[in-house]
Amino acid sequence: MVEIAGDSLDLGHIPFRWIALRSVGNAGRVERVLLSPVDPPLWAGQPVLLDVRPGFFRLPWIARISLDDVRYGRAILERNPTSAEGWKLLIRGYGLRHKVAETTNATVEYARLYPADHDWSQRIAIGLGMTGYCGEMYRVLEPFIPRRTDYEFYVYVGHALACMKRTPEALVFLEKAKALEPKNWWADYEIGYLYFDAQKFELARPFLVRVQETRQIASVGRDLDTIEKILSLKRAREGARK
Repeated sequence: MVEIAGDSLDLGHIPFRWIALRSVGNAGRVERVLLSPVDPPLWAGQPVLLDVRPGFFRLPWIARISLDDVRYGRAILERNPTSAEGWKLLIRGYGLRHKVAETTNATVEYARLYPADHDWSQRIAIGLGMTGYCGEMYRVLEPFIPRRTDYEFYVYVGHALACMKRTPEALVFLEKAKALEPKNWWADYEIGYLYFDAQKFELARPFLVRVQETRQIASVGRDLDTIEKILSLKRAREGARK
């Protein structure tokens, strides 16, 4: 965590600039960093967050400099504990730091304060689910279950539950989605792979066939080929026993 101690633009016509970074934890330590002209506007004297990469030959480089949303969010919430913008800054800052528990808890609290704003909470839930945090995804979506009855929401809840291996509950939500939009391929995809992952290939096949008829997804095609091979072997073994 650092703040920008100063911005030096004394490089003439050279399209780069130096800035001085002072560590928040050690005010006496200042490091100079060379930035390219495509870097975003800087905030002299304000706390910022650095995204530092190891770089080639172990020479670190800064991929991104952004305002420290956690510090700004906390400052806002100290003065106004129900500020929507303060909570959003806090959630975004936790997300950038990959603090999953804090991101989840703050989003659940935001949903409690602003139950009508389901879009923001859903966006965070999707991000958690895409990075494999299915339990956290479900925690964020759960408060909206009594209030939301749309196709998209049912599929997201079903996906989270399926990822958590809560198959019967996942099927309830995915079947609700299918009842709302029978021709939409998305719920078929989720149900198909729910059965596929459980190695229930006979049940998975019709759902994935419908997906492939609509979308022509290469990975689905490969998995259907795998299913056909498995089912053919199963039929051959059953025939040999007779």
